[in-house]
Amino acid sequence: MKPSEALVALTAIGCGTGVACMLIDKLLTGRRTGAEPEVDRLRERAGRQEERIGQLERENDQLQRQLEWHARLIEAQERVQLRESAGLPG
Repeated sequence: MKPSEALVALTAIGCGTGVACMLIDKLLTGRRTGAEPEVDRLRERAGRQEERIGQLERENDQLQRQLEWHARLIEAQERVQLRESAGLPG
């Protein structure tokens, strides 16, 4: 699974959790039930997932930069090898 695919999956999970929290909050607003701890737990979970998504986005950006750098390095190595095989000076 590509990092971008993982990011999309985690975003979808986070959004789903956020929607569930909103629905639960709307259903329970104005009513005092025993569900407040569950709502709080779901909100905390949504917050943690949003933090994780942010972390994964930063990691994905870093991996993209590394991939681009490695691709440039490989291209440079291939150019040097072509020059050497053709007997051209560096």
